[in-house]
Amino acid sequence: TVGTLNIGTRALDDTSGVYDTSAGVAKTVAVNAGGQKITAASTKIIDTQAEVNQIYVNTGASNFTMTIAPESTFDFPVGTEIGFLCESTGTITLAQGSGVTINSLASNKGVKASGGGAYIVKTGTNIWTLMGDLEA
Repeated sequence: TVGTLNIGTRALDDTSGVYDTSAGVAKTVAVNAGGQKITAASTKIIDTQAEVNQIYVNTGASNFTMTIAPESTFDFPVGTEIGFLCESTGTITLAQGSGVTINSLASNKGVKASGGGAYIVKTGTNIWTLMGDLEA
């Protein structure tokens, strides 16, 4: 058992493991009543409703880039949240799709490795705010 992950007032009990990037194998994960789940972190575009209100976890040494798609691809509602955690030496970097703006402190878009966590919130038309343990 990994234990309980708390982000704000949300809790997730993960009893079955997470994506292991070092082995390259996705494992089944638990989902709590609030619909949050830990999913495989990968180099990908976040562009569907199924990918929002998720927590993406990088448990390995590989670095990943997650691109936020523009509203022309999928119109995420304002207030949409997506979480990111780095449990090992690999990082997660957020990238802006065409026409998307990601605001963050000092324009940093990388989630710190080895324990860093962050989340992104849609605050307007093609505008997102990234907050958390960030680095360049």
